[in-house]
Amino acid sequence: LPFFMFVIATVLSLVLGHVATEFHHRALLRALSVDERPAAADLGGAPVGGKLSRHRLCEDLPEASARFSVILLALAFAAILVGACITTLQMHVSGALADLLLSEDARILPYSLVGIGAFLTRGPEDPPLGLRAVQAIFFTFALVIPLLLLSFLLCLLLVPLPRSRQRALLKLCRILDAWAAFDVFVIGVAVANFEFGLLANFLVYNDNIGYACSWVRDNLAIECLAIECHATPGFALLAVAGLASCFLPGKVCALCQEALAQQGGDTEEDLLSSDSEGTDEAEGLVAGLFR
Repeated sequence: LPFFMFVIATVLSLVLGHVATEFHHRALLRALSVDERPAAADLGGAPVGGKLSRHRLCEDLPEASARFSVILLALAFAAILVGACITTLQMHVSGALADLLLSEDARILPYSLVGIGAFLTRGPEDPPLGLRAVQAIFFTFALVIPLLLLSFLLCLLLVPLPRSRQRALLKLCRILDAWAAFDVFVIGVAVANFEFGLLANFLVYNDNIGYACSWVRDNLAIECLAIECHATPGFALLAVAGLASCFLPGKVCALCQEALAQQGGDTEEDLLSSDSEGTDEAEGLVAGLFR
């Protein structure tokens, strides 16, 4: 229950943050006088700035920026996909209990992001609903959303779209960027490499078996149970993918925002109005994804 309460609180904080930001944009838009708002009536209802014309957003970026953005996004996608599947963490179990209960091979347990998620439901034939929910939450935030984010950014740059749809897709990418947690998993692996042994030692000697384990250590001069986590060479790729997942989407979103602003010579009022339109378009995109 505490875990699910934490997840619910995290999701609520993200959702309420998006809601507050949207209300702020709409309040600023309403504060503008009618004369200051971009008028489309004089154009016979045609959207301002050629919003119906389809073109690739990468064409509005400097050639070098567009090329590097596409290449880096593709490489980041591949790095995340490969980094999630290769072994990046090994758990070493030792001590008297390990000698009695585990074979030599079972004392070294390799894990990847996918392996950790699969481990949650590997034991029972019919895993409880709670474990399945934890597994789904883990995969969604740590893997699915980051890959969707990079895919949508590539679509934003390379697929010919109307200007309004480009703004909507950009807003959706910003939302996904706030929800992606692949970099959090990378930090967790790095912390486990240095601190998991201390946590395991504390639990062994201060939990229900603490008295027995303390007696074994004090009288037999051997550890009762020791568990340590060590990063493997594959962690280097995982770390690079984590850095890319953390910094690259924000940089690309900023480039796309600048290109959209320069594309039609938008004023501040235009940007606020199109932000509001982009929200409605983004809601339509999200609804389309889950139909």
